[in-house]
Amino acid sequence: MSKFFIPANSPEDWKQLLADPDKQWETGYSAKSLAYCWQKTNDFPRSIKRVLGDSGIHLFQDIELLLAFPEWKVPLSGGRRASQNDIFVLAKGSNQLISIMVEGKVRESFGLETDTQYRGTLLFYLLRLLNLSRAFLSLRSCIRLS
Repeated sequence: MSKFFIPANSPEDWKQLLADPDKQWETGYSAKSLAYCWQKTNDFPRSIKRVLGDSGIHLFQDIELLLAFPEWKVPLSGGRRASQNDIFVLAKGSNQLISIMVEGKVRESFGLETDTQYRGTLLFYLLRLLNLSRAFLSLRSCIRLS
């Protein structure tokens, strides 16, 4: 993957970064919805800022988006190909760098529902990588884009 990034001037610029633009760029689905939501604010969408601010985590209270990279690819152990996150955000809060990967879903599945072996491998890998316990898996939050 190239280490050079081309700025997006409109949400439509995000389409070219998709693995399958003709299939994935549809109104009402995550890729297009996220592109329009994030690009129009040129910052965290209001709903995201609200959830981060309400989290009680000091680091998120004054969070500032520094850079956002649409369709960021991350190699994951056990995968058939790199995972393509909708957005990789590099932010700053309390004078510290924060890395956030965004995976948005509107009507699509996460793609793990039918492949239980891969799902287990992926979750175990992520838990180990992030030094989290299995109990952490019960923590779920949903953010509705506005």
